[in-house]
Amino acid sequence: MVSPTSTSDKAGLQGRVSAGVRQQAQALFNVLAHSPGRTRLLLLAIGIAIVISATAAAQLRLNAWNKPFYNAIQERVVTPLSRN
Repeated sequence: MVSPTSTSDKAGLQGRVSAGVRQQAQALFNVLAHSPGRTRLLLLAIGIAIVISATAAAQLRLNAWNKPFYNAIQERVVTPLSRN
């Protein structure tokens, strides 16, 4: 049977994990900062951010455009949607 971990052990482990993550992130940043392909990587990251932002904005506009349709479904109103 595994014994439960004490609170102080958890806090110590948390500190070691976050310190390790910080060190790894700093090492990754240093390698990327001195890499010959950093410009390409930066442009790729900016491009991805632009595409994600444009997709989110388009989705918001599409949801606003479809709002009356969704409201009619929610309220079970068939009259505005049917052809007489």
